Formats: sequence, structure tokens, C-alpha cells
Amino acid sequence: MYNTSKKRNEKLDELRLVGKKKVIGYLSLSTLKACGKTMDEMIHYAKQNQIQYLFIKNEENACYRGHLYFYHEKTLHDILVREQVMLKNAHIPSHSTEQFITYIGNHHVRDDKYPQAYRLIGKLFNDKRFKKIKKLK
Repeated sequence: MYNTSKKRNEKLDELRLVGKKKVIGYLSLSTLKACGKTMDEMIHYAKQNQIQYLFIKNEENACYRGHLYFYHEKTLHDILVREQVMLKNAHIPSHSTEQFITYIGNHHVRDDKYPQAYRLIGKLFNDKRFKKIKKLK
């Protein structure tokens, strides 16, 4: 369990800032548990805030193995349409937001092989390593 309320809130912001400061966010179930939250509580939060969610289970069949993704449907859809050609060239599905989330949740997109797709994904997560790239939208 995270020892301070501030640390727990910082971790939970990975999901809570979706639709405000980022397009996609995710946390593992073990992190949610460590923050004192359940998947059901966070899904309720997503529904209240018009955020889509998707649970991607890890291959191993054990408790707390998997990740809960939040995403802003309209913004993500618009970006996928705009970047469709680039994503297709990187073999990343762009015709469905859910398929896109599932793909990036299960595959690592390599910067050396598909740099544009790699940077786009970083921007979608509002990853601090990508701060020099223009904001999305």
C-alpha cells in the first residue's frame, strides 16, 4: 500500500486525468489495490465522467494481473482517423478505439522501427518524456 495519500492520488491521477490532460491512461490492478481502490470503483468513476474503459487481462491467470485503461472516446477516435495512414504503416489498428487500446496494451511499439507511432502513443498518454511534442487536439 502506498504510504501517503499524496502518492496514492498521484498514481490514481493516471486514470483521473483522462479527458482533462490526457487521452489515455492505465493502471495495473495491483496498483489500484495498493491505492485502496477496486476496479469496480474506478469503472463507476469512468462512467460518471463519460470516460470509456477497458480491462486487459495479462496472460498469466493470477489475481491482480491486468490493467485497467481509461480513454476519451471522441478525442481518441478523431486522432485515429487523422493518423490512420501512419498507424496502418506501423501495423497498428486504427478503425476502432477499443482495438487500438487492446493493441497498445498487448504490444510494444518500438521507437526505432515506428518513431511516429511511438511518439503519438506517448502523446496520447501525456507521457512526460514527450513534453516537447505539441499537444494533441
